[in-house]
Amino acid sequence: MKSVTASVILFNLLFVGLAFGQPLQTVRIDNDTKELDGQSCLHHSGKILLNWNYPRLNRLADGFGFVFLDTSLGIYSQYSSFGYSDPNLPPPYAFEAFQGGDVYGRNPSNQIVKYDNQGPIRMTTDTLAHPFPVAFPGNNSLLTLKYSSVNPQKMACSLYKLGSNTITTRQLPVPDHTFPSWAKGSEDFFRVQLEKKNGVTAVFMDTNFALIDSFYVADSLHYSTPGMDLGVVEIDKMDNNLYLVKGGYLPLYPSSVTIVNTYSYILDRKTGDTSLFMVNKFDSIQRLNDYLVQIKYSNFGEIIGYGNAKMKSGGRQSSDWIHFKVADTAGQELIDTLFQFVPGRSSEIFDVVPLDKGRYILIGSVIDYGDSPSPEKDLIFQKIDLQTWKPVGLEEAFALAPLSVFPIPAQNILRLKTPAPLARYRLLGREGQILASGEVKGKQIPVAALPPGTYLLEVQSGQGDSWIKKVQIAR
Repeated sequence: MKSVTASVILFNLLFVGLAFGQPLQTVRIDNDTKELDGQSCLHHSGKILLNWNYPRLNRLADGFGFVFLDTSLGIYSQYSSFGYSDPNLPPPYAFEAFQGGDVYGRNPSNQIVKYDNQGPIRMTTDTLAHPFPVAFPGNNSLLTLKYSSVNPQKMACSLYKLGSNTITTRQLPVPDHTFPSWAKGSEDFFRVQLEKKNGVTAVFMDTNFALIDSFYVADSLHYSTPGMDLGVVEIDKMDNNLYLVKGGYLPLYPSSVTIVNTYSYILDRKTGDTSLFMVNKFDSIQRLNDYLVQIKYSNFGEIIGYGNAKMKSGGRQSSDWIHFKVADTAGQELIDTLFQFVPGRSSEIFDVVPLDKGRYILIGSVIDYGDSPSPEKDLIFQKIDLQTWKPVGLEEAFALAPLSVFPIPAQNILRLKTPAPLARYRLLGREGQILASGEVKGKQIPVAALPPGTYLLEVQSGQGDSWIKKVQIAR
């Protein structure tokens, strides 16, 4: 049974960026969304799935959707919807896993759905334990944890094998517990974190849920400071016996804005040795509210820190910036920079996908003032190499410049407005078929030969940047 939420804009994009001019370095997607909250990003097998949920409180509808693409920045599918009216309930769909070219998630009834080019298709009549599933690529599954009120010493999970038609229950080797603060799956292991008194217990399992390691970390083990201590936030497995421990605390600065300072250290489980690795503090001189709250190990011998920052000048807050920091496991700093995707435009970062040592895809958003009376947020996927990358927003005048398309709807001509030099365009239908393509001449695109309807326009610059916008033709 197919179920498509009202007011859905839906496209299945069957193209790869490498086939359209030179290899893509940046893709910018017009998302028609003023907020992009609740993001989750899954990366494995050379593909990336970005899912977001946007609860618009005190308004008519929620927004939710996903973008599914490969690491060459070629998009396979994209789905977005507005039309769910109860802000007190979880978002109606959450797409959290993929197998091959298929994307999986759950519907409002917590049943498993698979996305195809017509919308979500229900795969199971069974339901998950709760509406926030976790992908486990190593087990080819999607799952939620279950808690027993009868026997709190036991933990199980609702487990869905991708491509099947049933949800099963599986016991986990997890000790007595309170409510888990974190669960995450990778290609190599599954991790559950348990909130304990004054600390966190981390449980690591292999791809068959056999126990690898379980240990407790105290909140105050390495960092004490005046203020309210948040303690350990996350524990991540590195190589062999090494683990990356991340924490945070709230300093007592006189400010109306909550400021979170973060730290991390490497723990050697074999020796018990620890080494303070990365500390990020509020800068009272520059008046920088910096949220470097995400720290991850890249599997290429690097530790990556990223987050969003708000700079203040003259007592007034200016636009949002991105803080991006990379160091090797010996603590040697490779880069530490503040930047914006577009000069002068508020930017946010959601995730960093490591491609190789020193090469990454930065995923985030940038404010777009061009298509709406009020600002909206476009999605950004930017490929960088630390050997050659210059943080955008300082020197590169045309990098990721905004692109406006008008009139909407159009009759015979689509006009493009941007300071960037444009090279090629493609217009795609709902099934991903290319209906028109060619060189951009005079920043105009002829559409008189196309029937009325909604299309996806991809425009590429000569520098390898790409914009993706929804357009309409009407007569």
